[in-house]
Amino acid sequence: MSSKTTVNSSQRKTIVIVLLGAIVFFVSLCLLPRSPKVDQEKVSVKIAKETIAKGNVMEGVQMLKGVLEKNENNVDAIWELGKLSYESTQYGKAIERFKKFITLAEGEDKAVGLVSLADAYFMNNEYQEARTALLQARNITQQDKLLEDINKRLGLINKN
Repeated sequence: MSSKTTVNSSQRKTIVIVLLGAIVFFVSLCLLPRSPKVDQEKVSVKIAKETIAKGNVMEGVQMLKGVLEKNENNVDAIWELGKLSYESTQYGKAIERFKKFITLAEGEDKAVGLVSLADAYFMNNEYQEARTALLQARNITQQDKLLEDINKRLGLINKN
């Protein structure tokens, strides 16, 4: 007597589903990239910062501007250019850049941007604008240290 194994239709469906699933899985593995996608803008900003730190400021600035040509809303490039403008006493440019930064940033980043904007306004003798920016930052931040810094800056502005 021979023993035959019969497969009923429900078992056949299960086998077909498992086989199709395995095929889809293996095809997906072949088609998906094997390395993570690199955020080229972040890399470019980092290289620009390193270039600036090595003393090649203008080359780094050009690299940051190149990032902005590709993405005018890259907050990291805008922030770095704002800081460089401030450090080089180009307060008008710093104001412009920090204003753009705060339109794109949120939360604590926005609060820090507002403080930097206030500093640029202050150095540009625009005391009321500096005060307004600091009051906005004070309403956003949750950091005690930043609140303390904001209050010190407000005290300094009130003396002027």
